[in-house]
Amino acid sequence: ASDIAVVVGGGGTIAPEEVAELEAYGVERIYRPEDGQRLGLEGMIEDILQRVRKRQLPPSIPQAGPTRSRRALARTISWIENHPDPATRTPFVRSLKPVPRPAPVIGLTGSGGAGKSSLTDELIRRF
Repeated sequence: ASDIAVVVGGGGTIAPEEVAELEAYGVERIYRPEDGQRLGLEGMIEDILQRVRKRQLPPSIPQAGPTRSRRALARTISWIENHPDPATRTPFVRSLKPVPRPAPVIGLTGSGGAGKSSLTDELIRRF
């Protein structure tokens, strides 16, 4: 995926020609011992952050509607978490529709004090 940057540390055991081949294949960066000596830990961290930031997708409203894609679900949850302003978030959240699928129906009966509420609480906690 174009929005995922693969960076590798510990390149001291990877030959220089292998580094070039892996980077040509799509690995964003392989840090070798010389990089650590030249950049230092903080420099390497800053380099990684810059590389990751340039690959991030622009913030946009995820496509509303039912989906079975875990990636789409993750992006939707992240978008909701990153937009706390109700004026922005509420219309989008209201546009979401549940994925239609059969829901289990569970009936609990019993006399007062038998533990129906306690059982229900535990079931809900586990879902």
